[in-house]
Amino acid sequence: MIFAEKIITLRKRNGWSQEDLAARVNVSRQAVAKWEVSQSIPSLDKIVQLSLIFGVTTDYLLKEEEEEISLTQDSPESSIRHVTLQEAGSYLETRRSAAWVCAIATALCILSPVTVIALGAFSEYGHIHISENTAGAIGLIVLLLMVGIAVGLFIWNDQVRNKPWEFLEHDPFVLDYGVRGLVKEQQTAFAPAKLALTIIGVILLILSPVAIFGA
Repeated sequence: MIFAEKIITLRKRNGWSQEDLAARVNVSRQAVAKWEVSQSIPSLDKIVQLSLIFGVTTDYLLKEEEEEISLTQDSPESSIRHVTLQEAGSYLETRRSAAWVCAIATALCILSPVTVIALGAFSEYGHIHISENTAGAIGLIVLLLMVGIAVGLFIWNDQVRNKPWEFLEHDPFVLDYGVRGLVKEQQTAFAPAKLALTIIGVILLILSPVAIFGA
């Protein structure tokens, strides 16, 4: 039995259409169709992915003399994670809110010395009736408080918000039907906002010394 015939047999055994298999391997339906008529063969990483999805060995897929299905120890469901449309939506929403948390934490770190500088200047020129040492102490407390909050936000974001999605970086997974389309749609929708925010960030970075020169 050749590779193409094995793919057809395994696909039908699982009750999947060509589109179903294509979604799980993250390729087009046309690619699967070409595999099944021997017009092309998948890359090595796709062959490994197919073996995990079907729960068979790579030897069975690649060797024509291997006629009997050689199952791996793990079942297909336990060996590879399927990311559903609902999970993909939750992940994208988590990443969106996590980005704002990171932005706030970064802003707190950047702005933390402002109180120390401002109180020191006001005390020196007599705008506030406290000693320079007292102003420095208050400013330092505020600085440490802001940095502490920022660090807490970073840790919470990493250990709590992103914890359920660690498998995306460390474990093999496949996308269910429709997930890739959802991700591309979200990327396209966010592209204008990403460009605008990048431009604003660069402009603010360039203009940041103006306040120092003005002061």
